[in-house]
Amino acid sequence: MTPSAVLFDLDGTLVDTEPQSKAAWRRLFELYSAPITDAELTGFAGRRGHEVLPAFMHHFPGRTPEELSAECMGYFTDPDLPAPGPITGAPEFIRQLHADGVTLGVVSSGTSPHVRGHLARLEVLDLMSAIVTAEEVVNGKPAPDGYLLACQRLGVDAGDVIVFEDTPAGVAAARAAGAHTIAVGNTVPAEQLAEAHVIVRDYTEVAWPITGLSMESAPAPKTTTS
Repeated sequence: MTPSAVLFDLDGTLVDTEPQSKAAWRRLFELYSAPITDAELTGFAGRRGHEVLPAFMHHFPGRTPEELSAECMGYFTDPDLPAPGPITGAPEFIRQLHADGVTLGVVSSGTSPHVRGHLARLEVLDLMSAIVTAEEVVNGKPAPDGYLLACQRLGVDAGDVIVFEDTPAGVAAARAAGAHTIAVGNTVPAEQLAEAHVIVRDYTEVAWPITGLSMESAPAPKTTTS
């Protein structure tokens, strides 16, 4: 298909921030002597912190999810946390799409400074025609609000859009919006992304233009876009 637009999540989809994010959340919990498992930490991926934290607030008396989320975001600048880098092939793929005249955008659960800073470091910020961040929607992923807002800003129908995501919450959000969904399988095991129409390991596996996508219910996930 030739899409009207291609939209990307950021964390774990364009930039490998998940090791850094997990380390920051683990630090927050350790500072409050609050227990958390690796599986519970993975559940934060792709979602806004203040929407995940309510399930853990019994460990944080006197604090609010918003306060704790802001505190955790402050740890991201600590030099001892893992440094994020681009997902393999992501900057090159974005530049290829832009050179081919494809309209591009980002829909993220991160804050605007976080998102724009990473896009600038990838040298693709100026290639994005729409950027939707956590502050701009009432309901975060897995709700479709962010993707619907991006489509509205771009003047496109979600059914003509391809979305790249890396988490179950993100895939659910894109599918709920009605978009074609390709999962980049780095953040969680591939079986957790089974609702995506296609699964790839990174952007070197994405053949452009995309072929074979259908808006029917996703069968067992494909492993290539060619």
